[in-house]
Amino acid sequence: MREVVLAFLWHMHQPLYLDHFEQNYLLPWVRLHALKDYYGMVSLLGEFPRVKMTFNMVPSLLQQLRDYAAGTAHERFQTLGMKPASALSEEEHVYILKNFFMANRSTMIAPFGRYEALLEKRGSSVEDDALKRSARLYAVQDFLDLQVLQKLAWIDQSYRSSDRRVAGLIKRGKNFTEEDKGVLAEVEREILGKVIPEYKGAADRGQAELSTSPYYHPILPLLCDSSVARIANPHTKLLKEAFRHPEDAAHQLRQGRLLFHEIFGREPVGLWPSEGSVSPECLAQAAAEGFAWAATDEEILEQSLGTSLSRSGGGGLAAASLLYRPYQYDGGGRPIGLLFRDHVISDLFGFTYSKMTARDAVDDFVHRLERIAKEWTGDEPPLVPIILDGENAWEYYPGDGREFLRRVCEFLEKSKWVRTVTCEEAFRSVRPASLARVLPGSWISHNFDIWIGHEEDRKAWDLLAAARNLLASHDPDHQLTKAWEEIYIAEGSDWFWWYGGDHSSENDWEFDQLFRKHLINVYKLLGRKAPAGLHVSIIAERKKGIPPAVAPTRFITPRVDGRVTSYFEWLGAGQHRVVAHGSSMHKSLHLTHAIWYGFNMDDLYVRLDTAGRASTYFASGMELTLVFLVPADHRVVCRTGDEPGARLYHGPREIATCSFTAESIVEVAVPFSALGAHPGDRMEFYVSWQRDHEVFEAQPDGSSIVVDVPNASFEDQYWEV
Repeated sequence: MREVVLAFLWHMHQPLYLDHFEQNYLLPWVRLHALKDYYGMVSLLGEFPRVKMTFNMVPSLLQQLRDYAAGTAHERFQTLGMKPASALSEEEHVYILKNFFMANRSTMIAPFGRYEALLEKRGSSVEDDALKRSARLYAVQDFLDLQVLQKLAWIDQSYRSSDRRVAGLIKRGKNFTEEDKGVLAEVEREILGKVIPEYKGAADRGQAELSTSPYYHPILPLLCDSSVARIANPHTKLLKEAFRHPEDAAHQLRQGRLLFHEIFGREPVGLWPSEGSVSPECLAQAAAEGFAWAATDEEILEQSLGTSLSRSGGGGLAAASLLYRPYQYDGGGRPIGLLFRDHVISDLFGFTYSKMTARDAVDDFVHRLERIAKEWTGDEPPLVPIILDGENAWEYYPGDGREFLRRVCEFLEKSKWVRTVTCEEAFRSVRPASLARVLPGSWISHNFDIWIGHEEDRKAWDLLAAARNLLASHDPDHQLTKAWEEIYIAEGSDWFWWYGGDHSSENDWEFDQLFRKHLINVYKLLGRKAPAGLHVSIIAERKKGIPPAVAPTRFITPRVDGRVTSYFEWLGAGQHRVVAHGSSMHKSLHLTHAIWYGFNMDDLYVRLDTAGRASTYFASGMELTLVFLVPADHRVVCRTGDEPGARLYHGPREIATCSFTAESIVEVAVPFSALGAHPGDRMEFYVSWQRDHEVFEAQPDGSSIVVDVPNASFEDQYWEV
């Protein structure tokens, strides 16, 4: 087998949740991910000494990890998690019920039976009045158990199995004591204190490279010149007045390097520019600041070369020869190495392998590497960069993905033909090719629309620019140094990530509040009154709109013809709109825009609204599968071409045919009788696009659609005049 060189880069990132005025952390995600992911990822690597990886440590994350390790991070979430349950007030009950279930239900809550029972008792509404009513159903012991179980759900898997304190609490499962909370607080302190030393140790022994990002994770090209958004996407609406402050980009890079050196005692060699966002100007700055390499997405390479990198059909070999190698870019006057991630395999790690068994997922991954090796014709081995978030994917995997990761590492440890390298080593392992130009873009659709393409985004940029312009008109002094820090924090990408309709989470309000609070702090430090616009939520109007998921409300019997024959035929159906809901990750491309689902007494109906005409996907060799988790091991495979139709399988055996048509949309009808489903039964499924047995997309991302088989009185509960 031809050698394959594999470069993993795990991006570890959180925005700054600290309000400097209040000296309080508004959200707990640094602490929680440190307990579960930041420590667990690097400690797992220690079991496999031949495996090398790169971890990108964002400075704003390092700053907060250091605070938590030192015990100086104050956070209401943690304070209420430790407060005696008998002393909690009604307002604190509401806060706990609203926030202590913020975890993936199927992988983090359901494994603890008592935790899921407490969620069932709370109900689905998180409105304050509903939570006040729910709180009256909770006994003191219920709140005490919830405080402990919330902590246990975020403890690293290795601690769960190897630490007798944690394992004992998990085995008991309920009826915890106040002393048990103290035990878990001790465990938390231990893990938080180990995170940074674990990364430093892995780097010291040469098994890990540590790279970094600009300090507060801003989109560097937009700081340099917001007008670059129009180059990446000619349809993007620009700001009324361009934001042009390359000096801010240089400052964020420089300060990030300083903190990195302070913590790790070495200079970072590599840069993950926030969200893989690059432009010629920001790459020139990175090189000038001392970075030897940077990484971004394959679509940036595709745009820069002006050629398709699709690996399907006859262009596969040519695309691979361009993608699977490092590059050197000299456009800024000082050379900088560039890696371009394979976003197909990276997205499989982030979004699809969580839906498969660990064995099947690793088999799929190895098969893809084998195909690269067999088809490769170059003189040097192919270099395959796999780059994705290092914390957010794992909550969608059973067992936090540890079985999957361990199987991946076991294969890499033993493999004779796959060699792992750090990103710095990649440039010594494979000779870089010269790249004449780099077009601006990010790892999301090779543009910047997520951060500047929506009205909410542009409103936020205008508020940021106004505060910065006022600050720049003042002579520098000590107070202004603090004010400038607030500006740099507000330049971070995360606030803009949650503006617009692309992404949503349970913490949208908090992110909006934090962004505006940082800008309000600028005016406070200047002794000025903040503009009224900073006291009004930027997302208030959007939040009045339709939520991402709508449940079925009446029976439907649409014509399965692949067309929107009538608005009324799907009226009353449920709908899942495909947005990155509750996620800090974003897939490179969505084939599916919306999934509609409904039923009558006999059939389940599923409709997919697609990014393009549905029939063209099937004509290109795509198949669509409805994968049923309940009833288990059932799937409906829909295809056109030589063997058209929809076939229902139970395991390997075909048991029925279903109605199916793909024209402008996809429509499928599945008989309940064929599934063996009866009124009152609960069904669960997701949809998967495939070609040549390779999964391109599974929706909903990291989740599934639940349908209760109706009885004859289903519509009565939704009766209205």
